[in-house]
Amino acid sequence: MSNRETWFRRPQVAVLADRLKEPRRFIQVVAGPRQVGKTTMVLQATDTAKIPIHYASADEPTLRGECNLYYWRHRNHEVDFIVKSGQRLTAIEVKSGRSSLAHPGTAAFVQAFRPQNTLLVGGDGIAIEDFLMQLVEHWVS
Repeated sequence: MSNRETWFRRPQVAVLADRLKEPRRFIQVVAGPRQVGKTTMVLQATDTAKIPIHYASADEPTLRGECNLYYWRHRNHEVDFIVKSGQRLTAIEVKSGRSSLAHPGTAAFVQAFRPQNTLLVGGDGIAIEDFLMQLVEHWVS
């Protein structure tokens, strides 16, 4: 039994766990004052739900303003996400089905801006579940 299961379990844990198990997946936001147990509650609920989740904390670089997220389009080329962290650029293309590793939008962005990294998420690239289980700093560093 994990340490977070041995302590007090708020009734909201069951509510959040039920919401996470719903067939239509919505973003769940838990907000409140500091040091009242929000993180513990979320971790207890995700343990209970036993499904892949992505937990984003206000301590994450994207939310602290250390990373900026953009969409890029030029003529008929586009890249789904551009992450700028300091001087580093990462181009992220997301595909829902199988696709080749070459994408014209990513190639045009690489030629124009020379990003330090490009990622293909979904399709024949990184599994979406694996991508969502990591904090952004894992992918942009």
